Amino acid sequence: MIQTVLACSLFMTASAFARQEATPEAPSLHEMMVLAMEDSKPLPEHDRIRSLIGSWQYSMLMTMPGMPAMRATGTSRGSELLGGRFIQFESTSTETPHVSNLHIFGYDGRKGRESYFVLGLDTLGQYYTDPHGTWDADSASLQLVGEEMDAFTGSQQRFRQVYSFLTTNTITCEVFIMKPGTDEEARMLTIVYERQSESADDPGTAAGTTENKRLVDLGVRSHGASKMTIPSHSMSDIESMDRASLQSSILQIMRARTLNDIEPKIRSSLDAQYDAAISRLRSMRRGDTRTSAMRLQPPAPGLPAYSESDVKALDPAQARRALMEIATARRDPKLTPEERERLRILFRDVYDQVQEVRKMRPSDLIDDE
Repeated sequence: MIQTVLACSLFMTASAFARQEATPEAPSLHEMMVLAMEDSKPLPEHDRIRSLIGSWQYSMLMTMPGMPAMRATGTSRGSELLGGRFIQFESTSTETPHVSNLHIFGYDGRKGRESYFVLGLDTLGQYYTDPHGTWDADSASLQLVGEEMDAFTGSQQRFRQVYSFLTTNTITCEVFIMKPGTDEEARMLTIVYERQSESADDPGTAAGTTENKRLVDLGVRSHGASKMTIPSHSMSDIESMDRASLQSSILQIMRARTLNDIEPKIRSSLDAQYDAAISRLRSMRRGDTRTSAMRLQPPAPGLPAYSESDVKALDPAQARRALMEIATARRDPKLTPEERERLRILFRDVYDQVQEVRKMRPSDLIDDE
């Protein structure tokens, strides 16, 4: 830390002297800080990404090779960071499980480094992406290129990200994956962001109503459940499915759950089908022979409670079930802070016990999950 501070001080001192050749005395620390902050004020290039500031709703279309197209919706919020030097853009999906991501937009104005960049973080990984690129005036878009490691193959995967500022109220983001060793690319993700009014007196732009040929061409909109078959699996249907059928059904349910215009009763049915199918698939992986009816029974009243000796006595299967029980209880919005903290500690203790058993008897814990 001391070396960093000294290095920064020396750098700022040199910069300050370069600007104050006529000043006979060394500038004070305060003067150096003022000069450094003056030189790092937002540039005209920052005005382009300031369009992200505000409240948004998004519709997303994901297309993966060999898989059916999937849709999702969510909300986003853009705000200034550090005096407008950066723009923070945070999004959360409306479907469960809720996926959140944070993108920090900026412009590197250093000589020889002039380019836009986006630092990307999300709840689907412990890493970041940082594509860099330029502004294309003809299409009013940020054209960014980056690289990340493919989690499945371990190889580096190049990608291109394009933010198109169609209007002040409509922005699209497209992500293209480049095939290894070539410049050939395939669109993987398309997102349409629509600005939401923050004033009760201004209705603004309502999500899903933008009329623009570009958006129609992208195919992001979901135009009604009538164009998609809504799954209606009974519990017995799900119980009789093999692994392949379950996986296919889960995809169908996930696609149907992303539709904006289905009735609450149908959405509730889809949620129940999804939970049952996921539970059934997990039980097949664990070799669990319980029926769906047993697994879908409501939890017993009261919060999970395990003593220290109880935790140490759990076998691997019991420990996994305990973790699920505790995790489910922690999602109760009516929990008091004390109850929430007690469950957090209990979850950690059971998880630590699982890790200890894994070290001693790894063969007992082999699991496809």
